[in-house]
This record gives sequence, structure tokens and C-alpha cells, in this order.
Amino acid sequence: MHVGSTARIAGQQAITGIGAAVVLVEVANVPGEHYLVGLLKIGEDRKTVKNEKDPVAYGQEYIEVRPTTPWNYGLLHVPDDKLAENFTISTKEQVAVYPWTVANAPILLKAKAKKIPSWQLYNDMAGPLPYSITSDLETGKDTEEVTLIPYGCTTLRIAQFPVVR
Repeated sequence: MHVGSTARIAGQQAITGIGAAVVLVEVANVPGEHYLVGLLKIGEDRKTVKNEKDPVAYGQEYIEVRPTTPWNYGLLHVPDDKLAENFTISTKEQVAVYPWTVANAPILLKAKAKKIPSWQLYNDMAGPLPYSITSDLETGKDTEEVTLIPYGCTTLRIAQFPVVR
């Protein structure tokens, strides 16, 4: 993927690569240009935590969200003319009344990816984005299919991906 790469998939929808790391999905049949940013679908564990540090300023408790599924993936490098073969888009026939959750995401984008074992949590967040193709980044051997969902459906967010071979 390169800046401005576009491939038509499933009729009116398209995938566009920007900086080879952010995936946008064009929304069909909407006047003007409308895009959804595709983020990795990550399993979430929610836990209520008592706030003992600063309850007056921020409340007595908060909800902590941690990943329950792998998140440290790099998207496979795909030539511009092969985007349609390496990404698939599906939409739900019935959109939920409140679609803004991982379970209710109305559009799913499947992409090919590899795990990056060295990319780990750092200060309870995704560590700095690893360098990718230019530095021969070590990846897992197996290619996996990952699911990307709209930004608004996520709490835990990986929006920019390393590109791997």
C-alpha cells in the first residue's frame, strides 16, 4: 500500500492506504467523501477500580480496560494491484441500535497480518510503533487473518500498523 492506493472491493467500497499503515474504508452511497478508519478488533476485559490517588478530582472509581487477545500485529505489505485480493469487507445486514461496540461493529474488514513478538506493552500501553520493512523486523512465521472495525466501535485502539513482509 502506498499513499493514495485504492482498490475497489464489493462494489462501491474501497480500501485506501495512507503512509502504508492506516486503513480507510470508503463508505458507499453517501454523498461526498466519507471514510471509516479501520482498527484492530481487540478483545476487552473491563474491571472497575477504586480510585485512591485522586478521587476528589476524578471520582471514586474508574473502569480499566485491558486486552484479552493479541494486538501486536503488522499488516502484510501488499502491492497496489493486489489490495482487493488481500482485504475483504463484510457488513452486517441489521445494524444494532447502538453500533459503537466491538460486538456490534456494522462493518468488518479482514486483512492479512503477522504477529510482532518484540512489540509489547510499555507503561500499560502499546509500546512505540516498531520500524517495519526497512529494518527487517522480526515477525511470527504464520500469516494470520485479523479483523479491523470502525474506530468508534473500539476502546482499545491500534490504528497505525507496521508493514511487514
